Amino acid sequence: MIAAVSLVGILITLVVGDTPGWVKLLLLAGWTGELAFLTWLSLALPQKRYLHTRYRVDASGLLLHRGRLFHSELGVARSRIQHTDVTQGPVQRIYGLATLSIYTAGTEDAQIDVTGIAFEEAKRLRAELTGQADDDVV
Repeated sequence: MIAAVSLVGILITLVVGDTPGWVKLLLLAGWTGELAFLTWLSLALPQKRYLHTRYRVDASGLLLHRGRLFHSELGVARSRIQHTDVTQGPVQRIYGLATLSIYTAGTEDAQIDVTGIAFEEAKRLRAELTGQADDDVV
């Protein structure tokens, strides 16, 4: 979105204004650099987030650690879990990944998403957290 808006501004400047050729070239080079940086950022950030996310399921519930520079730790008691969902988008389906959404009682942090985990692992976690077997589906 940012690249598209900036491209429109550059195109308006190139068409309407009396800008020298070197400025036009500099604007296009800057836009190309911006597009390359945003593309790299959109590929690198999810990977970094995945690498610095850990979870543990035990008798009391789920403990979720996130972050490298800014750490957060979230614990969800089994007694607070209302229901869970396992979802896959088209890209996640290609790579066999899923998102486990855990809905809890209360208003603060009422939905916790564990993203980028294997589809079978997400189903296993859901069954373990809710105490239901996979074949309990209606």
